[in-house]
Amino acid sequence: MLYCLLSVFLLRGNNWVAWLTLVCMIGGIAGTSIEFMGPLMAPSLVLIGIIASDAAAAGLLVRGLWLDRVARKIESVETDRKPA
Repeated sequence: MLYCLLSVFLLRGNNWVAWLTLVCMIGGIAGTSIEFMGPLMAPSLVLIGIIASDAAAAGLLVRGLWLDRVARKIESVETDRKPA
């Protein structure tokens, strides 16, 4: 439910939500990993699937944030080069 709510803000272009989503994903990975220390509430394959999906989504989100930052740098350099 939380990711669905955050995706609405991401679609609107709110960049701060991307960072909040990344923190939530990292927290989800950590929480699921901690669950392995005690009695398992779900089968281990399910927990591994949750960790893998959160890690993959977080990796793609970091890539998107990185590419956005690079694109902004290129855009600002091109704007500076244009004659007035």
